[in-house]
Amino acid sequence: MWCERGQEVMMRKKSAVHLDSRYATMIENAYFYSNPPETRAVTRVKRPPMHEYIRRLLYKDLSKTTIERVLRQIRKLDWDNTEVSIHCQHVSYEQT
Repeated sequence: MWCERGQEVMMRKKSAVHLDSRYATMIENAYFYSNPPETRAVTRVKRPPMHEYIRRLLYKDLSKTTIERVLRQIRKLDWDNTEVSIHCQHVSYEQT
């Protein structure tokens, strides 16, 4: 309770008194660190496990040193399965 009043007093003083930009930024950072603004929760998209695996291979595992291993894993996928082939086509269109 007394902390909130102190923060309000500091914010009013900051706006009333001309402070160096460094000090104004420090006051704002301290205020918003202790009283973060209300934010909405981020909704996570629920994907099938195969989609998650393909995305992990392409976006996290793929690098210059792991190309062969990732390609080997992608070749092992069941390409006759429509879920796999459609998702891989969708991922490739996202990149362009």
